[in-house]
Amino acid sequence: MRRSLALAVVFALVLVVAAAAPPGPASSTTTPIPGRAEEHCDWDQTYHATLAMLGEDWRDWVVWGGSNMDGYSGRVDPATGVPMIHPDIPCSYVETVVVHEWLHLRQLDRYGSWEATQQASGTRLDAEMVAECGTELIVADPVISRRSYVEESERTRGYGCTSWHVLEAASLIAENERYTAAGS
Repeated sequence: MRRSLALAVVFALVLVVAAAAPPGPASSTTTPIPGRAEEHCDWDQTYHATLAMLGEDWRDWVVWGGSNMDGYSGRVDPATGVPMIHPDIPCSYVETVVVHEWLHLRQLDRYGSWEATQQASGTRLDAEMVAECGTELIVADPVISRRSYVEESERTRGYGCTSWHVLEAASLIAENERYTAAGS
């Protein structure tokens, strides 16, 4: 019952936001913050606090910058389902990257594989967009890199986050019983 109520509340909020949006494709307003100060950010504390908020055990995640990162700040290994975060990302990006990868874990929980996730989403870019647009539902001030999937979609398709991306992300978040929104 509680889960159904939470899911209904999330969908209602998303619908209210979607209804208030101007007609036409939605676009992301999230851009990198120039000159964002790092001195007040503790990488390890941010990493562990974000995982705790998401209900994740830090021992299930890997901080590693090896060759299989393929230049990404974070990724979920498609063969093992193990999320990896690159240790060299700026502290201000940690929360955003962790939440993005956490949403990929939720996609794998729902669809069973990365291939099935892409098929359910339509394209690889749309699967990535669900994670990126969903990050904006959780992170109050997401820092998105210049090579973001939203920017790629805007450049190649003419739109950013759509209602479908946001609703799909909201349902992934609502289905997760471990997530604790801002200390609730």
